[in-house]
Amino acid sequence: MSKPSQIKAALESAKSSDHTGAGAAYAALGNALSHSAVGLIVSSTFDESVWLSTDGTNDMILVPTGVMTLSIASNKQGISLLSFPVGTQFYLKQGPDGAPTTGDIAISVLYGE
Repeated sequence: MSKPSQIKAALESAKSSDHTGAGAAYAALGNALSHSAVGLIVSSTFDESVWLSTDGTNDMILVPTGVMTLSIASNKQGISLLSFPVGTQFYLKQGPDGAPTTGDIAISVLYGE
């Protein structure tokens, strides 16, 4: 019987911003991904919800105050893993109720090596 191969879980440096980074237009949130991300943990202490985007144009994920986990590697097709590819840039802007006045946001990126 063969043993399954092991892949080490690792984390990139967090992508973060304080409340001043969430304005009316999208702004880059940290650096682009250096690794293919199989999971994200988004933590927000903002007093208002904010939008995240991967194209800097379209509203994609509305992030409320609190913690949100996106585990996408388990959603695979065939033998391939679903992931955010290397070079993906996350963008941040204010939510539908206006710009936050306090707090911060961080995206922690999980990848396998």
